[in-house]
Amino acid sequence: MLAVTEFTCPTLTTVYKPNSQLGITPKFIAPDSVPHDFQRGSLSNGGGQGGFTIDSVDYVIFHSPYGKQAVKGHAQTFRTLSQKASLSDKNLEKAFINLGKASFKAQVDPGMAAPSVSGKRISLYSFGSGCAASFFTIRVKGDTTELREKLDLTNRLAAMKVVPCQDFVDALNLREKNHNAKDYVPQGLVDNIWPGAYYLDSIDGKFRRKYVKAPVA
Repeated sequence: MLAVTEFTCPTLTTVYKPNSQLGITPKFIAPDSVPHDFQRGSLSNGGGQGGFTIDSVDYVIFHSPYGKQAVKGHAQTFRTLSQKASLSDKNLEKAFINLGKASFKAQVDPGMAAPSVSGKRISLYSFGSGCAASFFTIRVKGDTTELREKLDLTNRLAAMKVVPCQDFVDALNLREKNHNAKDYVPQGLVDNIWPGAYYLDSIDGKFRRKYVKAPVA
């Protein structure tokens, strides 16, 4: 556990504000610290010669705020120097990323395609806002074909619409403008709502929210 501040919300009448300086610290420290803590625990509990390493698993799954952090987090599993040195030296960071490229391609990338994992050992990392991150391993038993087919992750990602960053900024500004609004009908198009998903239709004078289900294609 780390005592960190990622978002600040002085009053409930204002939308939360990210603290960039404090918020970025756990994003870098957690993916680096947690796997190494797991490795030390494996050694202390008789985890075999050498304990846990990234080669102990078939696939590596990262939950992180953004994709680049997964790359950096995986690279840190190859760290042999102090954490402080590896986090502050960009040349070392690049060296670890290059060192882990083959492993990333073989163990992390396939996770996005939901491969056949029956009988495989997988490590899972949960970001936990950096302050309560966790790392553990599982071994999959049974057939996962139905789950993989229903998830259809690769096709769903390919079908997503890519928009300019400014569209995201505009959406955040609109959200901040209408924070705690009542007697409110959201603005904007609903064409991009996933079929079958629920979205906010209106908020009445008593702050009661009405949701509508998007048509299923």
